[in-house]
Amino acid sequence: MGDFTAPTVGELAYDPWDCMPTYSTGPFDCKATFIVPVPQGLADNCSGIGSISVDIITFLPEYDDHGFLTGEYYEGVFAAGLNPLGGANAKTARNVPKGVHLFKYTVEDGCKNKVVKYYWFR
Repeated sequence: MGDFTAPTVGELAYDPWDCMPTYSTGPFDCKATFIVPVPQGLADNCSGIGSISVDIITFLPEYDDHGFLTGEYYEGVFAAGLNPLGGANAKTARNVPKGVHLFKYTVEDGCKNKVVKYYWFR
């Protein structure tokens, strides 16, 4: 007998008017600093949560040689290995550029069963 079921991961709390988590930028720049949220319903059926890691995937506009928007976006990992259950430095996302981005949550239980879940935010 063993644990072969991945942990369950619920939804993130969201603003009812925006339908996705929204974080404010600073008054003099277009970057946000915030605590990475813990999903609701984070649980495991047997061995408990072993680890949780959050990456922030950004989508930034491309500009041509003259500084004009091309209409294309490039994707990149802005921050990797954040831990919403960790200490202040581990769970704080700093200088996230404005725009619509993704949280990538990787949650593993004590028996190495893993689930990956994505959430949009801005």
